[in-house]
Amino acid sequence: LAQSCAMADVAEDSAQTTRCGNNSVGPEDLEAFVNGFIAENAAIADLASDSADTTYNPNGTVGPEDLEAFVNSFIAGC
Repeated sequence: LAQSCAMADVAEDSAQTTRCGNNSVGPEDLEAFVNGFIAENAAIADLASDSADTTYNPNGTVGPEDLEAFVNSFIAGC
């Protein structure tokens, strides 16, 4: 997960509750991330330690930095 593109690939399907990518970014990743973010589930939504992170760099908590990192990566399509 060293590439920034891997950051938005969080789920194989919308039922994921832990980070489990499938090498593509799609609606299943958006749904899984949003659900994990709302539930403060660090296993799926903890992606970045600060807003400047562009690679997977969890810090043990779910916060705005994770939302920003996911959205930027998702928009990039990866």
